[in-house]
Order: sequence, then structure tokens, then C-alpha cells
Amino acid sequence: MSNSVVQAKEALIVDHVDLITLDSQLSLSDLVNQTLEKYPDYALITAMHQESEALHERGRSWISGAPQLQA
Repeated sequence: MSNSVVQAKEALIVDHVDLITLDSQLSLSDLVNQTLEKYPDYALITAMHQESEALHERGRSWISGAPQLQA
């Protein structure tokens, strides 16, 4: 058997390097929230979510109770 050392070619696919740090206090929920905040379309997604909530609230208030016919 022979020992050999393999080195990876130092060519980046992207123009930046993201450093990864370990945090034992980080929960999955926090990780997802932080990831979404760094996502480029975060502002658009947030705006669409707010619009969806507003339309949902407006839709709930169209008929506040059971409809009744009056003669």
C-alpha cells in the first residue's frame, strides 16, 4: 500500500468564499430564517406574503356571519 496526498485544485466556482462557523445554540428554525433573510429575493417574498395575509383578512371580512334573506 502506498500513501498519497491529494490536493484539490484551487479554482472557485463563485467569486466569493462563504465561511462556515459552528453554533451549538442555533436551531433549525433560526437557520431557516437566517437563510431566507440572506436570499436575494427575500424582500419580494416578504412583500408577497404580506399581500397574501392582507387578501386573506379582507376575504374573511366580506361576510361576517351567515347570510340571511329579508323579505
